[in-house]
Amino acid sequence: MQIISLVLKNFKQYKDETIKFPLGLLGFIGNNGSGKSSIFEAISLAFYGRFESNKEMIKNDKASSKDHLLVELQFEDKGKIYKVIRELRGKNLKAESEFFIDEFSAATGSKSVNREILKVLKIDYSNFKNSFFASQKEVTSLINLTGKERETAIRKMLGLEKLDKLDERIKERSKDILREIKFNEENLLKESELNSLLEEKKKNEAGLKDIITNHQLAQKTTDEFAKNYELLKKELSTLAELKSQSDSYKKDIELVNERISSNNKNKTQLEKEIIELKRMLHELKELEPNSSEYLSENKLYEELLKRKSEFMKKVELQKNITHQKENRDELLKERNELNENIERLSSTNDKLKENQKLLSAKIEVKNSSIKNKELINDIISKAQGIIDESSSRLDRIKEIGKSSNCPECERPLEDHYDDLIKKYKNVITVNEKDIKLKQTDLKNVNAELVNHEKEISELMKVESKYENEIEQRNKFINELKVIDLKIKKTNEIIADNEKEYIRLKEIEFDEKSLLKAEKKRNELLPSYEKYNDFKSKTQQFPKREEQLKEIILNGKELIKELERLNQLLLEIKFDEKKYSELKIKREKSELELSDLKDKISKISSEITIVKVKLSEIEKEIERDKSQKEFIQQLKKKSNLYERLKGFISEFKAKITSHELPAISYEASRLFSEITKNRYLNLKISSDFNFLVSREDKEVELQTLSGGEKDLASLCLRVAISKRISALAGRTNMGFLALDEVFGSQDEERREELMNALAKIASDFRQIFVVSHNQDVQEIFPQRLSISKVNGFSKVVLLS
Repeated sequence: MQIISLVLKNFKQYKDETIKFPLGLLGFIGNNGSGKSSIFEAISLAFYGRFESNKEMIKNDKASSKDHLLVELQFEDKGKIYKVIRELRGKNLKAESEFFIDEFSAATGSKSVNREILKVLKIDYSNFKNSFFASQKEVTSLINLTGKERETAIRKMLGLEKLDKLDERIKERSKDILREIKFNEENLLKESELNSLLEEKKKNEAGLKDIITNHQLAQKTTDEFAKNYELLKKELSTLAELKSQSDSYKKDIELVNERISSNNKNKTQLEKEIIELKRMLHELKELEPNSSEYLSENKLYEELLKRKSEFMKKVELQKNITHQKENRDELLKERNELNENIERLSSTNDKLKENQKLLSAKIEVKNSSIKNKELINDIISKAQGIIDESSSRLDRIKEIGKSSNCPECERPLEDHYDDLIKKYKNVITVNEKDIKLKQTDLKNVNAELVNHEKEISELMKVESKYENEIEQRNKFINELKVIDLKIKKTNEIIADNEKEYIRLKEIEFDEKSLLKAEKKRNELLPSYEKYNDFKSKTQQFPKREEQLKEIILNGKELIKELERLNQLLLEIKFDEKKYSELKIKREKSELELSDLKDKISKISSEITIVKVKLSEIEKEIERDKSQKEFIQQLKKKSNLYERLKGFISEFKAKITSHELPAISYEASRLFSEITKNRYLNLKISSDFNFLVSREDKEVELQTLSGGEKDLASLCLRVAISKRISALAGRTNMGFLALDEVFGSQDEERREELMNALAKIASDFRQIFVVSHNQDVQEIFPQRLSISKVNGFSKVVLLS
């Protein structure tokens, strides 16, 4: 497998970065916290959709809620190009995934993508972390563990702890089954209890037969009584129908009597109303002359009112014409003043443009000085950062002393101590000189900026003055437009009023004539209103006469209907006494029938009780039988778990005995090749001790020098990684990532380690080596330089 490229957007300290990975040995170089390990976290996230911290922690804290997080990984395996995209979107960081094979989409959604990647890698997340990624500290710590602790650690790295957990689960399950067998055996029925239940079952079955016989006899008696009861009900139903008809006729007779009474009342009322209408018709003829005179006087009164209204309108128009002409004169005077002000400010636009050209030129000069200042401050800041970092490292080295270990890699400082002291002091001195020179330049630039600011301020004041004048002139122009509209509107009003005044000029009005007409009209109004009232009411006279005829006819019809209903009531021949006697007899029979049914119900309840007892006895006997069968099944399962425990123990022993020689063989091959056969047979013994052959003698790994132990540790870790990959189903890992394998070694040890890595590289297409040690940067043939720029991590590939 080969990692081709990685795209990171808003992932941890990365904003938008694309990283290309070449073949061969590649060094990851950068200060602590620059983002080296984040690259490997992103690779794990792309492959498995998993991350060690929560979702909120892996998104760049400078990104907004609208910005999405993206990790895109492209890799090659067995001739095919694969690409996986993982995204977290929105406020809730919703996960989205897609997987491509040779640029064609093969899966979407986290679960589907995870399944497809597992088919390609053939290795789960845990084994991937243990095989593809290796830390030198893992093997260094293994060397210092006891035999039992080392066994546990190696078994865990190889994934064999899963078998241990399975073994424990089988033992626990076996104990649970034995406890279950004991519990169920304690709850079985004794032989005496079972015989007692069988005897009780026999007695209840005999009693049930007698109760059923009694139930059948009671049911027969009840059925015969029910037949007689139904005949009685039928006879009573026939009489009830006759009673219903009789009640219906009586109700209808009552209603007809009520209608006759109401009809007579209406007849009397209508006769009185007709007499009153005849009187009104007679009086109406006497009121008719007064009504005609009122109409004539009212017409004259309305004509005089109209003439008064037009005369008052003529007077108002004359006043309004005079007022509008005075208003127009004032508007013309205001218009002349505005024209003078507009003319006075007509040249301001040209003055403003000239001033803006001067201001723009001054701002460009000022911006140039600002950029120069920022550049100087940048240089001073970077130099001060280097001084602070070097001073911190110098103080730390002095504090721990020459005989201590490096605080980062935990290796002895020894002769390297003096070199580090001299190196950090030289860096501080050089950067302090640079800062002094740049501070002088900064002082000169600040003086220039003060002059520029003063000149710009003056020009801006002038610009503000011209802008105010232009604004004032525009205001005058707008006001002039408003005045012109007002003058035009006033002229239109004057013209309309003068036209209307000419139409009304000849109209005159006499107030005395209006008062005289109003008085005469009011005197005639009561007679006119009474005439209209009588005329309206007497129009109903023909209708009321017709209604009286209808009421008289309706009364005759109602009397005929009453006679018919009385005859029908006589013809029914309903016997009320016989109906009451039958009703009492039915109620008595109903009570007797209810008693018989209660008796049957009680017998049925007895049958149910006995059947329930029999059912409970049968269930108890059946439960005991099922429990005995269940105990036999549990005993078979217990025997199976005992056999499985033995099989797992035997399988674990075989796996361990096979893997340790396999790891030892691969470690020995690498170590012999790296040391040019100076050391042979680097192996892990059966008691999990690390041994190596030196001068035909087998010795412990702890007896080797520091550099040799580093080489041996590297070989062991690579061998373990290969076995983890093989156990997971991969024959070729393709790439390997090593974290901090240099520590604080001297130059000779670093060269040996680089030679070792070069030889190991033949087994891998890519080896990624992470180092924080600046002294080893140049020894890598290819480097990824990771640094912080403006708060974000940036990656540059160096060859």
